[in-house]
Amino acid sequence: MNSEKQYLDLTLSNDRDHLLQTLDSMLEFNIIVEHTTLHINQCHRLIQEIQDAYTIIYQQSIHQKQVSCRKVLTRDVQAAEKFLHSIRCAVQSLEPSKPWLSDLDVRNRKFKHLIQSYKTLIEMYMAIVLDNQRRFSLFFEEQIKQIQPAIDIEQVFQSTSPPLPVQILLQRGERTNDERIQQWMSTVQDIHKDLQVLANTCKVLSELRNELNIIFERYRRRWPLILHEGDFVYVIGDNLDLIEKVPVGLLHKKNCNYKLIVILATVVILIVFFCVEIILLTS
Repeated sequence: MNSEKQYLDLTLSNDRDHLLQTLDSMLEFNIIVEHTTLHINQCHRLIQEIQDAYTIIYQQSIHQKQVSCRKVLTRDVQAAEKFLHSIRCAVQSLEPSKPWLSDLDVRNRKFKHLIQSYKTLIEMYMAIVLDNQRRFSLFFEEQIKQIQPAIDIEQVFQSTSPPLPVQILLQRGERTNDERIQQWMSTVQDIHKDLQVLANTCKVLSELRNELNIIFERYRRRWPLILHEGDFVYVIGDNLDLIEKVPVGLLHKKNCNYKLIVILATVVILIVFFCVEIILLTS
């Protein structure tokens, strides 16, 4: 009798621990998804500001005006990189985990929507970078072709940090003490730096896109298939093996239990919070 009671207590304890672990996992998943979605939306706005800044820089450079927003552009590009890094880490932390059966379909859809939004963000940013690379490269080439004596354009394009050919051009204007040429050469030098930033951003985005393509492929293979046939729900694995078979009625009951636990946990947290606030106010 005692052994049966001990076994029952142990079983109930294990079920309770599993339920609490499941609840923590569900709450953590939803919190990460919400925060990541917020970061994606913020990054969309930031990328649009980057596009506007590049347009202004391009127009001001053509008319040989003083560029006023290059510092803002640098700040926004760095902020976008931080957002992308945060989103990347969040997606990688969510991708390998598997939910329990009753939450599988909902979680599946949330994760799929999240990585699709992430992919759209990367493609949008990549399109902006490539378009500006094309415009700035053509403008840079046109400016270089006007230099006398002529300079090897290929050598200029292949130059990295420090951009020696551009520095040489700048020094030509300084030696002739011609302010117009100095301003012209300074513009060419700044455009060369912009092209380097664009090339670096393109490299980062290409790496992120390749990683995301791998996640898409892994996602397609990793998540099991759910079939609802009659009174049962079947979970089919990659090798067409039956992972789990659960009666629909039991599944609905589990769903109700999980939702009830979430509601109760939220109520308890709110009660504790208000009690603490009251104690702090009265003390």
